[in-house]
Amino acid sequence: MRGLNKLVLAISVLLLAASCNKKDVPQKNYFFTFNVKIGKRVTEPTIINGYYGTMNLYKGDFSATDSANVKQPVPARFEILLFETSKKEAIDAASYIENGKVFYNLKQIKKADVKPKFIITPNKSGFYQFDPNDADYLALICVNKRTGYYPSGLGTLPSPGGVTRKLDMRVDYQATF
Repeated sequence: MRGLNKLVLAISVLLLAASCNKKDVPQKNYFFTFNVKIGKRVTEPTIINGYYGTMNLYKGDFSATDSANVKQPVPARFEILLFETSKKEAIDAASYIENGKVFYNLKQIKKADVKPKFIITPNKSGFYQFDPNDADYLALICVNKRTGYYPSGLGTLPSPGGVTRKLDMRVDYQATF
């Protein structure tokens, strides 16, 4: 009898294991957002593939023709949000125009379940860098919790193809030139 019980148990376990297929188990897709903060001592690129540069805030009148009165921008530390290019439609749907500039409603983007792949925070001197791992991304600058901005609309950053590219970003929606 004991042998028969063990045989029935072994067959039951084998049948159960054979019936459990990976397709039968609910699969969950995981999405990670990488928060990248640039150290205060970093002023030169330390990457071999990607984008680097400085972010500057232009606020006020920059149209002075007199060289003595030329206003200079200041370094900015706004977060750079990088989205996958497949999310372009959802991000464009959250755009609006205010004072002739294109802005993006970040709350609406979040509500559409669109999350950035990278969030890059420049250091105090405005320097930033990132390696997009041979992928194309859409860029927005988070000027506050609700508003995203990029000069002349949503920025498309193509894969740099194994080289570093300098890209200085400017937040100029409060400036005149």
